[in-house]
Amino acid sequence: MTELSTGDIELDAEDAKIVTLARSTRARTGAPEGAAVRDVDGRSYAAASVRLHRMTSGRYTLVHTDARASGLDRSGLGLQVVDAWTGTERDTATLSGGETFAASLALALGLADVVTEEAGGVRRPFDVVGFVMVALALAALTIGADTAAGKDANPPLAAGLLVAFVALAAFAWRHLKRTAHPVVHLAALKQQTFFTSSLGGGMISRVSIAVTPFLLPLMYQLGFGASPVVAGSMLFIYMLGNLGMKSITNPILRRWGIRTTLVVNGLIA
Repeated sequence: MTELSTGDIELDAEDAKIVTLARSTRARTGAPEGAAVRDVDGRSYAAASVRLHRMTSGRYTLVHTDARASGLDRSGLGLQVVDAWTGTERDTATLSGGETFAASLALALGLADVVTEEAGGVRRPFDVVGFVMVALALAALTIGADTAAGKDANPPLAAGLLVAFVALAAFAWRHLKRTAHPVVHLAALKQQTFFTSSLGGGMISRVSIAVTPFLLPLMYQLGFGASPVVAGSMLFIYMLGNLGMKSITNPILRRWGIRTTLVVNGLIA
């Protein structure tokens, strides 16, 4: 096996060629002051390329491109895939849904390989206690909220579950702050952008969008007395409109960029 710094992946001669290609293309880009970041990026891409090569039975590998783009493309990773079947290098946007998932998974695993390597090759233990505490707290909150509503509401049980949620959440918070390797790193909340997107307006927006496919059929059936077929048909129309919006979202983002689109969308809303 060839000794290369790509986490805990063992490389054969073919994989070593992939790593060399991925690193050489990544090394050509970036400003001098970003050398450390580029090094981590380069190793992540190299490991990801090996992963993707194996996932796709040798068809695809990842390479970095220094081609300049505009709009939405400026915010991408600057990666392209080399298709061994056709011998061409093409944009990752041309991948199918399944292939895109495989590439995304390969990138995540590649980064995990590098993080493990940076930690000395030692995998951090899973925080079982923190996981159980957080799971129980969320379960108490969900069941308590559900028990407090509806015709079969049980206020005493709901109150007890909500009290249990507060107690479990307090113990979980205390544990996560003290343990060396918590299942959820609370330090990330110190980043203003992450805090805002996770616990602020971003969370409210995601929750309201995510629950729509579940709440609309319930509203049609329980509130308006529609049959399951009628409720499903109305939701189908809603989802068709959602898919239709997706067909114009990418062209808008590519034309005006993410920041401009968000600002204009915020003003309209």
